[in-house]
Amino acid sequence: MPSATTIPPQAAPGALRRPDQASRLRALFEAPAPRAHPAPAEPAQRRAPAAVISVASGKGGVGKSNIAVNLSIALAAGGVPTTLLDADLGVANADVLCGLSPGARIDHVLARGGDLSDVAVAAPGGFRLVPGAVGLSRLAELSPTQRAWLVGAMEELEATSRAIVIDSPAGVGSTVMAMCGAADLTLVVVTPEPTAIADAYALLKCLRAESGAWREGATVGLVVNQASGEAEAHSTHQRIDAVARRFLGVQVPMIGWVPADPAVPLAVRARTPFSLRTPRCPAAGGVGKLALAVGAAVGVPVREPRKRRWWW
Repeated sequence: MPSATTIPPQAAPGALRRPDQASRLRALFEAPAPRAHPAPAEPAQRRAPAAVISVASGKGGVGKSNIAVNLSIALAAGGVPTTLLDADLGVANADVLCGLSPGARIDHVLARGGDLSDVAVAAPGGFRLVPGAVGLSRLAELSPTQRAWLVGAMEELEATSRAIVIDSPAGVGSTVMAMCGAADLTLVVVTPEPTAIADAYALLKCLRAESGAWREGATVGLVVNQASGEAEAHSTHQRIDAVARRFLGVQVPMIGWVPADPAVPLAVRARTPFSLRTPRCPAAGGVGKLALAVGAAVGVPVREPRKRRWWW
């Protein structure tokens, strides 16, 4: 496997196969031609590429990182080897939600070289976490060269992952466009608040205009967080989907919803993911259902929990 910083030479047209997610990501920043991959001697033994799920939001404060962390736990609990890449650079907090104090982060790898797997740590719930940078304004928005390096380095995570969840930065910056534009599934997290709905639509509009998020084989969908119930979740989705159909010409399905739950802020203060601290709480049930829907959307089987009452 080539290193994360090496760009392989262009291959003859007949030598190309369907690129994995690292190739699709790299193609956003490097040469326009697809990257070549030699065909294996026995196609039946080819390892399936990891599914990439980008978790994004139009604004901060809607619970995006909490969804990303607890979704990673639910996928791992469902038998899916999962890595969470905290790409919310500059103000990363997935490690805080997990009660971790990592000694090295993405900025260490950017400065010294190496692989993302070098700084990955075991996180509670059975997934692996690549911690993002904290308090470094120069990393809040990566340069094109840095983005090319980051997406290329993701290839190393495939060796231990079947699903790669990306906690993308909030807003509509270029790093968000890159991560969502090459993901197999983009989850736009929104709450029923009018400002969150407006900002979620703004993100969808930018994704439609500036990324490949709606390319063939990829999906963009909503996760309604902090809903008072199923009716409010569907109402929020219908408002956004109707406007997206009319003005953007795209459908935005609701992949899942998570109810408002007092257990969530208590878990944040305890620095423990809510699906581990209170596994029977309504929010954990919502994320459990979300994990099953995500697995179905990206073609990765997720095992249902034996005791369904733990999730719903």
